[in-house]
Amino acid sequence: ARKIGALVAACAASLGFHNDLKVDNIMFRERDPCLIDFDLADPWIIKIAVTTSYIKYSFEEFFSEVVPAEQREDLAQALRRYYDLFCLSLSIAGDHPWFPEVLVQLVELFKVLQKPVFEPLLAGKRWLPGSSRTEIPIEVMVRQGGITAITVNLFDLQGNAFAHGIPHWQAYPSLLRSNGVHWPGQESTIMSAATASVADGSNVMTSGL
Repeated sequence: ARKIGALVAACAASLGFHNDLKVDNIMFRERDPCLIDFDLADPWIIKIAVTTSYIKYSFEEFFSEVVPAEQREDLAQALRRYYDLFCLSLSIAGDHPWFPEVLVQLVELFKVLQKPVFEPLLAGKRWLPGSSRTEIPIEVMVRQGGITAITVNLFDLQGNAFAHGIPHWQAYPSLLRSNGVHWPGQESTIMSAATASVADGSNVMTSGL
């Protein structure tokens, strides 16, 4: 998992968000992992392909206006790594040998991003207005059975840990409760509006404004 983390860091520096990081897009040459399928890669936009379009969100204007110039590149790379590792975590079950290390890296990156990026993004209504903060792509899609969620919010490592069956999940950082996690007391048949929008290709988010 550490080698995969290094690959994700290299991708973040050279290409941006991979945008489709999952187990199927990691291949091994002998014991060395390599990433494949960069069709959705973008330096500023996270996106999910739906039929002939995309559900997407751009961080570019936020970084230009809010993040100090001297921190911009380092924090942009940290955000790209965080998002892609978050996507990877939702393609592996909690008992997968990679998951513990991926979760450790996510916690480390969350601490780096919380004050300069995450909290300003969620402050007020400019950057993530209304329901957009609890819809895809901010709600990241689950791609593996055994995870007790349909989507997990990008700002919610508590939800990620809980959905993977991690004990003491409350100890993990969170700024926003996930909309698609099967929280205690909820029916397992919960279907978020965000996921419904993917099914029919509607409700496409095109930018941070």
